Amino acid sequence: MWGIELDRSLDISLKRQIYQRLRDQMINGMLKEGSPLPSTRELAQTLAVSRNTVNEAYDMLIAEGYAESRHGAPTRVVGGLILDQAKQSAFQQHQETNPVPSFRADFKTGQPDLRQFPRYAWQRVFQKAMSEMPVELLGYGGPQGLVQLREEIAAWLLRSKGLTVDAGDIYITAGATQAPRRRFTWLPTCSIRTIRK
Repeated sequence: MWGIELDRSLDISLKRQIYQRLRDQMINGMLKEGSPLPSTRELAQTLAVSRNTVNEAYDMLIAEGYAESRHGAPTRVVGGLILDQAKQSAFQQHQETNPVPSFRADFKTGQPDLRQFPRYAWQRVFQKAMSEMPVELLGYGGPQGLVQLREEIAAWLLRSKGLTVDAGDIYITAGATQAPRRRFTWLPTCSIRTIRK
């Protein structure tokens, strides 16, 4: 039903497969503008998947602008999609003959638009901080991180969250990758008697 066949042997998730099949039907004109999509419960039963899987596929269609959802109404195919193959090929020819314009923002996942970085402001702040910084702070600190930073974080936790935390219990890491490694190197020095699974 709905022209969706799932291949469970693929590395592509089921929600992604559902999303791709419905998207392709919208682009090819099999699902017309304003057409309601099946309810998540109905499609989940038909495809023998969980309702959450279908919900996530619908969320991707909505996020990508292929479908729209209103409270109490079925999810529908949005208007303005290029459904006609002739129009689609004309659009592709137009894209090939006209260069892609430069954009004001770069929306790559996990990377900010570095063209907008305030270099001059950062340079001034950096120069001011470097001129006032004691020479001792230019070297490596202890394994827990800079003492002053840990004290500030402890003070902030008290002010904002009402948590009393000793600065000695705070560890500064370079990110989520370093944190687990550090935790396991600190573990033998802790006063934990047993570790349970």
